[in-house]
Amino acid sequence: MKKFVLLVSLLLALTVAACDRDVPKPTKEESSKTTRSKTAQSSAKAKKENPLGKLTESFLKMGKVKSFRAKTTTYDAVETITTEFQAPDRFHFVSSASSDSERYRIEGTEYYKVAPDQWRKQEVSGIWKEAVWGAVDGKELKAGLDTAAKKQFIGTEVLDREPTLVFEYTIKKPTVIWTYKIWIGVSDSLPRKLDISTQPADGFSQTHPGYGSNTNYYDYDKDIKVEPPIK
Repeated sequence: MKKFVLLVSLLLALTVAACDRDVPKPTKEESSKTTRSKTAQSSAKAKKENPLGKLTESFLKMGKVKSFRAKTTTYDAVETITTEFQAPDRFHFVSSASSDSERYRIEGTEYYKVAPDQWRKQEVSGIWKEAVWGAVDGKELKAGLDTAAKKQFIGTEVLDREPTLVFEYTIKKPTVIWTYKIWIGVSDSLPRKLDISTQPADGFSQTHPGYGSNTNYYDYDKDIKVEPPIK
């Protein structure tokens, strides 16, 4: 009797193993279809849930994370700026423009390197505030969004194998028009990528030839420390 039970158990195990082998693994095309299907579902869900609300939520959430890193590259690839952020208001910027292109923004004060081991500080101001800090500061992005003349949900896109919601909005100023296109992760509602482009407003083509950059965000909530270089 024991031999019979053992034999039945063995046959069942072999049958299960054979069934497992017979189940075909999904092909690359099938996996791609699955990803597209999930992206389409995310798009449909976003449309029902007021997608523009997701954009506001993302900027608010970005302002509450404890840390992140970002890399901003100008469209002409002349400069790349690496950013480190530590909550609540500490930023460290390193630019590829020169060995002295390094800055900090800590609680409203800007520290900038003028020579090796030589630093100065001043109140936050200048183009860095709009073009650089405006791309990595959730509060600045939210403030800009609130003044946008046009906002739209473009759709969904898989970015680095992650479904994202894609938005675009435009901010009009007296001399220049700023256009923002942003990718937000479906899984955590945090920004993944931001493209910024500008064009001169009517009558200002000579003084504002235009600017463009793309920023990628990563290392959310990692152990990042940002300390002022001088007192």
